[in-house]
Amino acid sequence: MAHSWVVSCGISVVPGSTVRTVPDITLCEAPSDPVPGPTLAQPEAVRGPTSGTIDIMVNLTRIYTRTGDAGTTALGDNGRTAKTDPRLEAYADTDETNSFIGVAIACGSLPLEVQQTLTRIQNDLFDVGADLCMPLKETYEWEPLRVKQEWIDELEADCDHYNEQLEPLRSFILPGGTPGAAHLHVARTVARRAERAAWAALELYGEAPASGDRKETKGQGGINPLTAKYLNRLSDLLFILGRVANLSAGGDVLWQPGGGRETPQP
Repeated sequence: MAHSWVVSCGISVVPGSTVRTVPDITLCEAPSDPVPGPTLAQPEAVRGPTSGTIDIMVNLTRIYTRTGDAGTTALGDNGRTAKTDPRLEAYADTDETNSFIGVAIACGSLPLEVQQTLTRIQNDLFDVGADLCMPLKETYEWEPLRVKQEWIDELEADCDHYNEQLEPLRSFILPGGTPGAAHLHVARTVARRAERAAWAALELYGEAPASGDRKETKGQGGINPLTAKYLNRLSDLLFILGRVANLSAGGDVLWQPGGGRETPQP
Protein backbone atom coordinates (compact mmCIF):
# COMPACT_ATOMS: atom_id res chain seq x y z
CA MET A 1 0.00 0.00 0.00
CA ALA A 2 1.36 3.43 -0.91
CA HIS A 3 1.54 6.16 1.73
CA SER A 4 1.22 9.88 1.01
CA TRP A 5 2.84 12.45 3.25
CA VAL A 6 3.06 16.23 3.39
CA VAL A 7 6.04 17.90 5.05
CA SER A 8 5.34 21.22 6.72
CA CYS A 9 7.95 23.27 8.57
CA GLY A 10 6.90 25.99 10.97
CA ILE A 11 3.39 26.51 9.55
CA SER A 12 -0.09 25.15 10.10
CA VAL A 13 -0.64 21.80 8.46
CA VAL A 14 -2.88 20.89 5.56
CA PRO A 15 -6.53 21.00 6.67
CA GLY A 16 -7.98 17.57 7.33
CA SER A 17 -4.60 15.93 7.88
CA THR A 18 -3.28 13.87 10.79
CA VAL A 19 -0.14 15.37 12.34
CA ARG A 20 2.95 13.22 12.86
CA THR A 21 6.32 14.67 13.79
CA VAL A 22 10.07 14.21 13.44
CA PRO A 23 12.73 16.66 14.73
CA ASP A 24 11.77 20.25 13.82
CA ILE A 25 9.68 18.99 10.87
CA THR A 26 5.99 18.14 10.90
CA LEU A 27 4.87 15.16 8.85
CA CYS A 28 1.20 15.08 7.97
CA GLU A 29 -0.76 12.32 6.36
CA ALA A 30 -2.28 13.98 3.33
CA PRO A 31 -6.07 14.21 3.07
CA SER A 32 -7.82 12.62 0.11
CA ASP A 33 -7.90 15.97 -1.72
CA PRO A 34 -4.59 17.62 -0.75
CA VAL A 35 -3.73 21.24 -1.37
CA PRO A 36 -1.77 21.53 -4.65
CA GLY A 37 1.95 21.96 -4.15
CA PRO A 38 5.38 20.91 -5.42
CA THR A 39 6.16 17.21 -5.50
CA LEU A 40 9.52 15.78 -4.52
CA ALA A 41 10.56 13.08 -6.97
CA GLN A 42 11.57 9.83 -5.27
CA PRO A 43 13.30 6.70 -6.54
CA GLU A 44 10.99 3.82 -7.29
CA ALA A 45 12.15 1.67 -4.37
CA VAL A 46 11.83 3.99 -1.37
CA ARG A 47 10.95 1.88 1.65
CA GLY A 48 7.83 2.75 3.58
CA PRO A 49 7.08 2.33 7.30
CA THR A 50 5.10 -0.83 6.55
CA SER A 51 5.29 -2.06 2.97
CA GLY A 52 5.20 -0.63 -0.51
CA THR A 53 6.47 2.85 -1.28
CA ILE A 54 6.02 6.38 0.01
CA ASP A 55 5.00 9.27 -2.22
CA ILE A 56 6.30 12.40 -0.50
CA MET A 57 4.97 15.87 -1.19
CA VAL A 58 7.08 18.62 0.36
CA ASN A 59 5.58 21.97 1.26
CA LEU A 60 8.35 24.02 2.89
CA THR A 61 7.33 27.64 3.34
CA ARG A 62 9.74 28.43 6.17
CA ILE A 63 12.97 26.69 7.17
CA TYR A 64 13.70 28.27 10.54
CA THR A 65 11.38 27.61 13.49
CA ARG A 66 13.21 29.14 16.50
CA THR A 67 12.21 26.06 18.51
CA GLY A 68 15.85 25.01 18.88
CA ASP A 69 17.22 28.35 20.04
CA ALA A 70 17.41 27.16 23.65
CA GLY A 71 19.73 24.30 22.73
CA THR A 72 17.11 21.57 22.53
CA THR A 73 15.39 19.78 19.67
CA ALA A 74 12.44 17.44 19.21
CA LEU A 75 12.77 13.69 18.87
CA GLY A 76 10.46 11.62 16.73
CA ASP A 77 8.06 11.09 19.65
CA ASN A 78 7.87 14.88 20.29
CA GLY A 79 10.06 14.61 23.38
CA ARG A 80 12.63 17.40 23.75
CA THR A 81 16.32 16.65 24.19
CA ALA A 82 19.59 18.58 24.29
CA LYS A 83 21.37 19.07 21.00
CA THR A 84 24.39 17.44 22.65
CA ASP A 85 22.42 14.23 23.31
CA PRO A 86 24.37 11.19 21.99
CA ARG A 87 21.19 10.06 20.25
CA LEU A 88 21.07 13.32 18.31
CA GLU A 89 24.81 13.17 17.58
CA ALA A 90 24.27 9.75 16.00
CA TYR A 91 21.66 10.92 13.52
CA ALA A 92 23.48 14.21 12.91
CA ASP A 93 26.61 12.26 11.95
CA THR A 94 24.43 10.03 9.78
CA ASP A 95 23.17 13.15 8.00
CA GLU A 96 26.77 14.30 7.51
CA THR A 97 27.64 10.92 6.01
CA ASN A 98 24.76 11.33 3.59
CA SER A 99 25.99 14.79 2.61
CA PHE A 100 29.49 13.57 1.83
CA ILE A 101 28.05 10.76 -0.28
CA GLY A 102 26.15 13.44 -2.18
CA VAL A 103 29.42 15.27 -2.83
CA ALA A 104 30.99 12.05 -4.11
CA ILE A 105 28.09 11.51 -6.52
CA ALA A 106 28.11 15.12 -7.72
CA CYS A 107 31.86 15.57 -8.11
CA GLY A 108 33.34 12.13 -8.46
CA SER A 109 32.64 11.01 -12.06
CA LEU A 110 31.69 7.64 -10.59
CA PRO A 111 30.47 4.67 -12.65
CA LEU A 112 26.70 4.69 -13.14
CA GLU A 113 26.21 1.48 -11.16
CA VAL A 114 28.10 2.97 -8.20
CA GLN A 115 26.02 6.16 -8.39
CA GLN A 116 22.82 4.10 -8.31
CA THR A 117 24.03 2.12 -5.30
CA LEU A 118 24.97 5.31 -3.47
CA THR A 119 21.63 6.96 -4.27
CA ARG A 120 19.81 3.99 -2.73
CA ILE A 121 22.04 4.32 0.32
CA GLN A 122 21.29 8.04 0.60
CA ASN A 123 17.61 7.19 0.91
CA ASP A 124 18.45 4.48 3.45
CA LEU A 125 20.41 6.97 5.54
CA PHE A 126 17.34 9.17 5.91
CA ASP A 127 15.58 6.07 7.24
CA VAL A 128 18.50 5.35 9.59
CA GLY A 129 18.23 8.90 10.93
CA ALA A 130 14.47 8.52 11.35
CA ASP A 131 15.06 5.31 13.31
CA LEU A 132 17.68 6.89 15.57
CA CYS A 133 15.48 9.88 16.39
CA MET A 134 12.50 7.72 17.40
CA PRO A 135 13.00 6.07 20.82
CA LEU A 136 11.87 2.46 21.02
CA LYS A 137 8.38 2.04 22.51
CA GLU A 138 6.21 -0.94 23.34
CA THR A 139 3.34 0.69 21.43
CA TYR A 140 3.18 3.42 18.79
CA GLU A 141 0.51 5.71 17.45
CA TRP A 142 1.85 4.77 14.00
CA GLU A 143 4.49 2.34 12.82
CA PRO A 144 7.87 4.12 12.64
CA LEU A 145 10.65 3.49 10.17
CA ARG A 146 13.07 0.88 11.52
CA VAL A 147 16.26 -0.49 10.01
CA LYS A 148 15.85 -4.17 9.15
CA GLN A 149 18.45 -6.93 8.94
CA GLU A 150 17.78 -7.30 5.22
CA TRP A 151 19.11 -3.76 4.68
CA ILE A 152 22.43 -4.87 6.19
CA ASP A 153 22.30 -8.01 4.05
CA GLU A 154 21.97 -5.75 0.99
CA LEU A 155 25.12 -3.87 1.97
CA GLU A 156 27.01 -7.13 2.42
CA ALA A 157 25.85 -8.27 -1.02
CA ASP A 158 27.07 -4.94 -2.43
CA CYS A 159 30.44 -5.44 -0.71
CA ASP A 160 30.82 -8.89 -2.26
CA HIS A 161 29.71 -7.69 -5.70
CA TYR A 162 32.09 -4.75 -5.93
CA ASN A 163 34.97 -6.53 -4.22
CA GLU A 164 34.98 -9.08 -7.05
CA GLN A 165 36.23 -6.30 -9.33
CA LEU A 166 39.29 -5.65 -7.16
CA GLU A 167 42.65 -7.28 -6.60
CA PRO A 168 43.36 -8.52 -3.07
CA LEU A 169 44.94 -5.85 -0.89
CA ARG A 170 48.66 -6.35 -0.20
CA SER A 171 49.08 -3.04 1.61
CA PHE A 172 47.06 -0.36 3.34
CA ILE A 173 45.92 2.38 0.97
CA LEU A 174 45.98 6.16 1.17
CA PRO A 175 42.75 8.14 0.82
CA GLY A 176 43.03 9.82 -2.56
CA GLY A 177 43.47 9.11 -6.22
CA THR A 178 40.45 10.28 -8.19
CA PRO A 179 38.09 12.93 -6.77
CA GLY A 180 35.39 10.28 -6.42
CA ALA A 181 37.66 7.98 -4.43
CA ALA A 182 38.82 10.81 -2.18
CA HIS A 183 35.25 11.89 -1.40
CA LEU A 184 34.20 8.30 -0.71
CA HIS A 185 37.07 7.89 1.75
CA VAL A 186 35.87 11.01 3.59
CA ALA A 187 32.34 9.57 3.61
CA ARG A 188 33.55 6.25 5.06
CA THR A 189 35.37 7.98 7.92
CA VAL A 190 32.28 10.04 8.74
CA ALA A 191 30.21 6.83 8.61
CA ARG A 192 32.60 5.35 11.19
CA ARG A 193 32.03 8.40 13.40
CA ALA A 194 28.26 7.99 12.99
CA GLU A 195 28.61 4.34 13.96
CA ARG A 196 30.62 5.24 17.08
CA ALA A 197 27.98 7.81 18.02
CA ALA A 198 25.25 5.19 17.61
CA TRP A 199 27.10 2.77 19.89
CA ALA A 200 27.60 5.56 22.44
CA ALA A 201 23.86 6.24 22.38
CA LEU A 202 23.17 2.52 22.76
CA GLU A 203 25.46 2.39 25.80
CA LEU A 204 23.49 5.25 27.34
CA TYR A 205 19.92 4.29 26.40
CA GLY A 206 20.12 0.54 25.81
CA GLU A 207 17.84 -1.47 23.54
CA ALA A 208 14.77 -1.77 25.77
CA PRO A 209 11.54 -0.10 24.62
CA ALA A 210 9.81 2.37 26.91
CA SER A 211 6.54 1.15 28.39
CA GLY A 212 3.58 3.08 29.65
CA ASP A 213 1.61 6.08 28.47
CA ARG A 214 3.10 7.59 25.30
CA LYS A 215 2.74 11.14 26.61
CA GLU A 216 4.56 10.28 29.82
CA THR A 217 7.41 8.48 28.05
CA LYS A 218 8.29 11.14 25.47
CA GLY A 219 12.04 11.11 24.89
CA GLN A 220 12.37 7.75 26.67
CA GLY A 221 13.20 4.40 25.14
CA GLY A 222 16.14 2.50 23.73
CA ILE A 223 17.77 2.45 20.31
CA ASN A 224 17.57 -0.10 17.52
CA PRO A 225 21.06 -1.73 17.43
CA LEU A 226 20.67 -2.46 13.72
CA THR A 227 21.27 1.25 13.08
CA ALA A 228 24.85 0.92 14.36
CA LYS A 229 25.36 -2.33 12.45
CA TYR A 230 24.10 -0.71 9.25
CA LEU A 231 26.57 2.17 9.63
CA ASN A 232 29.37 -0.32 10.33
CA ARG A 233 28.70 -2.23 7.12
CA LEU A 234 28.21 0.99 5.17
CA SER A 235 31.70 2.17 6.05
CA ASP A 236 33.08 -1.14 4.74
CA LEU A 237 31.21 -0.66 1.48
CA LEU A 238 32.37 2.94 1.07
CA PHE A 239 35.97 1.76 1.48
CA ILE A 240 35.43 -0.80 -1.29
CA LEU A 241 33.72 1.77 -3.53
CA GLY A 242 36.63 4.14 -3.00
CA ARG A 243 38.88 1.45 -4.45
CA VAL A 244 36.46 0.88 -7.34
CA ALA A 245 36.51 4.61 -8.08
CA ASN A 246 40.28 4.42 -8.55
CA LEU A 247 40.19 1.59 -11.09
CA SER A 248 39.96 4.08 -13.95
CA ALA A 249 43.14 5.80 -12.70
CA GLY A 250 45.27 2.68 -12.41
CA GLY A 251 44.26 1.43 -8.99
CA ASP A 252 44.95 2.15 -5.35
CA VAL A 253 47.32 4.72 -3.88
CA LEU A 254 49.39 2.47 -1.64
CA TRP A 255 50.78 3.29 1.78
CA GLN A 256 54.57 3.29 1.96
CA PRO A 257 55.79 2.65 5.51
CA GLY A 258 58.10 5.45 6.53
CA GLY A 259 56.93 7.52 3.59
CA GLY A 260 59.51 5.88 1.32
CA ARG A 261 62.41 7.13 3.42
CA GLU A 262 65.47 4.99 3.70
CA THR A 263 65.48 2.87 6.83
CA PRO A 264 68.32 3.99 9.13
CA GLN A 265 71.05 1.40 9.47
CA PRO A 266 71.92 0.23 13.01
